[in-house]
Amino acid sequence: MVINSIRTSHNPPAVELMELADEMGLIILSVGFDMWELSKTEYDYACFFTEWHERDVAALVRRDRNHPSLMGWSIGNEICDTHVSEPGVITVCLTSPSLSMNSIHAMFSGSDGEKRLSASFRVSNAIPNADLRVMGFRADSG
Repeated sequence: MVINSIRTSHNPPAVELMELADEMGLIILSVGFDMWELSKTEYDYACFFTEWHERDVAALVRRDRNHPSLMGWSIGNEICDTHVSEPGVITVCLTSPSLSMNSIHAMFSGSDGEKRLSASFRVSNAIPNADLRVMGFRADSG
């Protein structure tokens, strides 16, 4: 297998992976979440999101910001609630630690539905404190 980059699973990567990527010259996109407030299963991270998301994002940014292999962080992948509640509020909460601790790396978000993420992306670009610079879509199967 020949690769030059890794998109991590839906949680912060191991320190050893970051160190190995630095040594080998791999590029890392670190994915923080696969859900926010809407649960996918009964006992998933959504149960803790409201209380822990700010601390978890801050810890992720603080820990990995000096790794040369880091391309950026993703605030979510296949998120079901990028367009619910007050538009853009969660996006701003998740991107704010990036602005305060590190302005070099981009914040990303990925979605399995263009309508879901594009609404969040449009709103976040209209909000001065949001730092969502890149979005990606997977083609819907339907």
